[in-house]
Amino acid sequence: MHCTGNKLPFYGIHVDIDLTALADSSFQALSPSETVDVHFDVANVYDLGAGGMIDLVSQGTFLYATSGSSVVDTISFISNTLTVNIDGSEAAATRQTWLSSVWNAEFNLQGGCTHEQYDILDQCRSLCSDRAYSAWQNSVSDAGNHTRIMEFFKDDTEQIRKKLNDGFLAMGSECRNMNEGRVKIFCNNLDGCEPGVLGMTVWAGEELHVRFCPFWFDAGYQIDHPECHEGDKTKTMTHELSHALFSVGDVKYGYDNFITLNSTDNLNNADTYAFFAEGKLSHKSSL
Repeated sequence: MHCTGNKLPFYGIHVDIDLTALADSSFQALSPSETVDVHFDVANVYDLGAGGMIDLVSQGTFLYATSGSSVVDTISFISNTLTVNIDGSEAAATRQTWLSSVWNAEFNLQGGCTHEQYDILDQCRSLCSDRAYSAWQNSVSDAGNHTRIMEFFKDDTEQIRKKLNDGFLAMGSECRNMNEGRVKIFCNNLDGCEPGVLGMTVWAGEELHVRFCPFWFDAGYQIDHPECHEGDKTKTMTHELSHALFSVGDVKYGYDNFITLNSTDNLNNADTYAFFAEGKLSHKSSL
């Protein structure tokens, strides 16, 4: 969405998904040539209070699987552009109503985590800080690591390194100060925690909220997976914080899927940052 040529920030929901844990209910079966109509209000997830002429274009990816297959892949799409005149007052009222009725009532439960959930969060917080600090160290301009940065982001300019350096430094600080940082963490049930959904990030007014789903707390989902390029609880934490701190979306999930993307898509893909940080730690955090 663009206003006077500038892209507007997205304030909707970003989720982290374990593609191996999806249920049949996660999909909608489509017949050949079938169309599906989905209605939503863009004023819920964009701040359109200024009103005026807005260019609307939808671009992203759909997750899909063929009938009888457990392999999930993606289809990229981009729509035509619609130019509309927005009533700023009405749009602002729509967004405020949505925030109040859908999110704020749910997210006021920040202190409702169990002792066991707090323990898991604290272990992940510590490892998240270590991973982010290591990624920060590995992205400074004189650190080398050209091959690794090219592997993940397909670009190794000073501009890219600065983006990585600033973002991972902020992430390390956020993880270290989980009770004092700008991102609020929640661990209660919430509509949207469907099968396979590990966590989600959303703007709630001026606040950034990260919600971890029951599946994420499952004891079978490791805090620190011993193998490279495998998801774990801490990867989900860094994934959600990538949404919050790098202001990126989701293009593809999983190393084998995103590693074939171009630079633009990888720079807008939360899993790319999370798996980059998951690499072998070269430093322990002293942030």
